[in-house]
Amino acid sequence: MAPERVRPGQVVVVEDPARPGTLLVHRVVRRNADGTFTTKGDANGSEDQAAVPAAGVRGLARLRVPKVGLPALWLREGRTLPVLGAFAALIALGRLARATGTRPRHAALIALDRQARTTGTRR
Repeated sequence: MAPERVRPGQVVVVEDPARPGTLLVHRVVRRNADGTFTTKGDANGSEDQAAVPAAGVRGLARLRVPKVGLPALWLREGRTLPVLGAFAALIALGRLARATGTRPRHAALIALDRQARTTGTRR
C-alpha cells in the first residue's frame, strides 16, 4: 500500500511498532511532519504512543465492526458487569435465533405441527 494514499480516519493494518513481529489494526489519527502516522484503536481511550513509520503500513482494513473491542477494554479496566451483560445478550440473541429458526411461524403451521405430533404423522 502506498503510504501517501493513507488519510486520517482510515483504518489501516500496520506493523505494530510497540510489538515487533505483530500486526495492528487501528485508525489513523494524523500524518506527522516526519512522514510517520499516529494511530488509535477505536476502543482505546488515547492515541498509540509509538508512531507508525510509513514503511510499516501493510494495507487498509476492509471490514469495520464498531465497538467490537469494547468488551476487551472493559475487561482491562476491570468492568466485568458490562462484559457479563454483553455475554448474556449474545446468549439470548443466539437462543432467540435458534428458536425462531426451528418453529413454524404461522398459526396454521403450528396447528398442523401439533396434529402431526399427536397422531404420529408428518406434514
